[in-house]
Amino acid sequence: MGRTVALIDRCIERDAQGRARIPATSFKGRTRAHYERLLRALGDDLKGCKPPNPATMCNDPDNLCPVCLLFGSPMQQGRVEFTDLAPDTRTEPTTRLGIGVNRKLNTVAEGRLFYQSPSRSS
Repeated sequence: MGRTVALIDRCIERDAQGRARIPATSFKGRTRAHYERLLRALGDDLKGCKPPNPATMCNDPDNLCPVCLLFGSPMQQGRVEFTDLAPDTRTEPTTRLGIGVNRKLNTVAEGRLFYQSPSRSS
């Protein structure tokens, strides 16, 4: 059901009511990958840890790389916890700002700025 994006298998899923959500595992994986990339760019070799293959990740709980220490490894539970991301359905939609386009020139039409408020049911 979801679309594929680099580093995420299914970035968006739908629940039984059709509401969009991002699974916690996808968000955690993406965050971990960016953290690894940042540390490598700063010169950290991550103690030779090469996820996601468990055989090439940190295997000594007393000698974990910074990434495995924070996010976990096959030998150690992570210190951060993630939950599914879903839109807050308790809040009302905000007003949208829009512009009119001159279709002939394919540019913003002068004097065509508008606001669109969400329709309210009575």
